[in-house]
Amino acid sequence: MISSLMGISLFGIKCKYKKANDIQNYISLLTYLMFRRFVHSNSVLEHYKTIDDLKNGLNKFIPEEVINYVENGQNPDLFTQAFVSRTATENQFTNGKIQAVDNFRSLLSDEFAKSFPDLYENNNDLDSPYIDQQQQETQQAQGQQESSAPSSSTSTSI
Repeated sequence: MISSLMGISLFGIKCKYKKANDIQNYISLLTYLMFRRFVHSNSVLEHYKTIDDLKNGLNKFIPEEVINYVENGQNPDLFTQAFVSRTATENQFTNGKIQAVDNFRSLLSDEFAKSFPDLYENNNDLDSPYIDQQQQETQQAQGQQESSAPSSSTSTSI
């Protein structure tokens, strides 16, 4: 007989109906729950739309690695510290390369001047503007000492 108790569970809400004509109440409850679900999903969509609209006003770039640090529960300052450390290391490496090329250029210029004095009048043509200031001052000081030294040799003609 239909007059027995029916237990219905819907989204955690338990309803008990005694008769078949109470199905109308059950349908009303379902309609209400569906409407509530629809309103909730629309509000979520509205929030997504708001977030999407806000992104157009932002022009800041956040590296993906920083986002990964945050998602993994790590402090983004660790990324900054590692980035600065890597940058300093690469900077030192690059400066070492520049210094090596400048030293080679200087040596090459000196050797050209020694080997081809007739063809190579100005030995500063190959010098780099990055040569160490001390090295330039040393070369200038040596040139001044040679020009200021008294000539002790006498020339004799036969």
